Amino acid sequence: MFALNQRTCRPGMAVAAKPRSSMLLPLRASTRGLAALRVVAFPVLALAAGFAAASPQFTASLFFKPEFLVAGGAGSALIEPLMRILSLGWSSAAVTNYVQGAGAIEGDLDSLLHKRLNAGLSTFCIAQALLLGILLTPLSENLLGGALGTDVLNLPGLVGLTAGVAFQLYVASVNYARNAPEGYNAVADVKAWISDVANTFSGINGFTSVFYSILSVSFFGAGLSYLVAPVQMLQAVFGGSVGSSGPESIVLWQLIGISLSTIVAPACLSLKEGAADDNLADVRYKLLNIGLLTAGVGHCLVLQPRLGDPATSGGGLILSTILVAWGTAIVLGGKGLLKSNK
Repeated sequence: MFALNQRTCRPGMAVAAKPRSSMLLPLRASTRGLAALRVVAFPVLALAAGFAAASPQFTASLFFKPEFLVAGGAGSALIEPLMRILSLGWSSAAVTNYVQGAGAIEGDLDSLLHKRLNAGLSTFCIAQALLLGILLTPLSENLLGGALGTDVLNLPGLVGLTAGVAFQLYVASVNYARNAPEGYNAVADVKAWISDVANTFSGINGFTSVFYSILSVSFFGAGLSYLVAPVQMLQAVFGGSVGSSGPESIVLWQLIGISLSTIVAPACLSLKEGAADDNLADVRYKLLNIGLLTAGVGHCLVLQPRLGDPATSGGGLILSTILVAWGTAIVLGGKGLLKSNK
């Protein structure tokens, strides 16, 4: 989905990262400069993800105003599952930062793999910033079913999330400046992204790369649907539970959609290229597969118990399709981790 480089391999195939050792790269204490920024971004996101997964109700109280929560917001049936799903998006972003740190150590940030992941991180930040900006205006009534974002959002959580987004965007901008000294070229980038989408199913070599391609399109489309039709998608996935939810569920669902489209989908597209080039033994592809496997297991643990229960789920085709997609991600992630150098 997100590419910032020209393709110079066989038709439809991108220039992938140069093969590296199959051993996980240690982030050395001596790492400085560019790599150090990724080292900081990784634990920040990882800790946030762990905290949200372990204490979803308390985390929700940081993001949403106490008086709103007393009215039933944090007590909705969806706070716990949505916070845990959101934590999986943050953990995927943490893994992406770790991969970027590995690329900085290897001096390979100018490869297509790292440029795409960096574009994903940048879009991840910009999309969240735009959403938060809209939620602070009267336009939020159109998103939150008549509620104003200023009546829902809690200042400490908003400041914390904004600071995190700003720091991540700074890290991504440093990545970009390091590898695009000629300056930012939005037109060229948009053309590259369009080309990337058009070539999603090009350069395929084997069933593994086919399934990674399917997942990249599926997660990108799912993320967009969460953003543009949050209520309808919440109803399709969670069914009757939506009746006891509030505007906080819409906000969380849209944040989840941003993670899917900008972090998970580009990772799957990069893994498709790694599979097609038989490079999945490379440490960075292994890291991406760890992220995909973890996200898949987490989604299935949260969503599978709701399948077939009309009281807590939509019980229909969309939920089943989502579970199939994440089940496929588990299989591909596990298979990719077993890949070794020949």
